Amino acid sequence: FNQMFTGRSLPQVAQRCSFTEVYLGGEAGYVQVTRTTGEGPVLLVLPLRRDRREDVGAEGRSASGWRGFEGWRPLKQEDRANYDWMHEMLYEVVVHSEAYARAEWRGAAPWAPPSSATLPPGGSATYGLRMILARDVESVGEALLAAGVPVATPLPAATLHADMTDARLHLSTPKGLEVVGSPRSDPPGCLEAAPLSGGTAAAH
Repeated sequence: FNQMFTGRSLPQVAQRCSFTEVYLGGEAGYVQVTRTTGEGPVLLVLPLRRDRREDVGAEGRSASGWRGFEGWRPLKQEDRANYDWMHEMLYEVVVHSEAYARAEWRGAAPWAPPSSATLPPGGSATYGLRMILARDVESVGEALLAAGVPVATPLPAATLHADMTDARLHLSTPKGLEVVGSPRSDPPGCLEAAPLSGGTAAAH
């Protein structure tokens, strides 16, 4: 996706470039690609869902260890791009992040649990992506739900001030997916969950 603004006029950037954002939610993760003008449609790239009966091995886990999106890694000159203040950087989505978690990311807590996959001689692993369109930025949540992906909406915003004493996280689930039991939080006890009507749950 084109985030290279260098040497381009504003009309050229508006015509050719986009902003790319990611949610590292494992199997519920996605990459959102939005035109620099903010106009729709918006492209959403999601991990491809596969039949678990075909994907799960004898030990009850994916034969490839495929858990969706685990990392969002800057390419760090690997793309040979001309980096300057107008460059939005280029990234790769990481589907197995254990090697990075043990090395260059070892000083940080991973957003998603790192995984790895080992292929025997002659072995193979299959990974896939699906691409969907949302009408506009405001319709991204609706498009994700229609694709079977739960949507979490923080209220009043994703960033909270240190003196705030109350905030909420609304979790909307697609049809056929329900919240079972009490959600786990990290650190433990930081959220209290309560069911709402219409396939949603609230945590505060």
